Amino acid sequence: MKNKQFDCVEMKHKGAERVYQAIAGLSKEQQIDYWRRGGEGLRQAIEKAQEKTTPSHCK
Repeated sequence: MKNKQFDCVEMKHKGAERVYQAIAGLSKEQQIDYWRRGGEGLRQAIEKAQEKTTPSHCK
């Protein structure tokens, strides 16, 4: 068996644990805010990446 350099399941478990720790003890409203802020950050990152890869004549 070869050694894996990347383990997707392990990454998923670590990410889930980080989220669990971040929202532990938060109210439902605070949890919703946590996810909204995360979603907004993702949208901004996507827009920034698209700006870098979109040719100037297509803007």
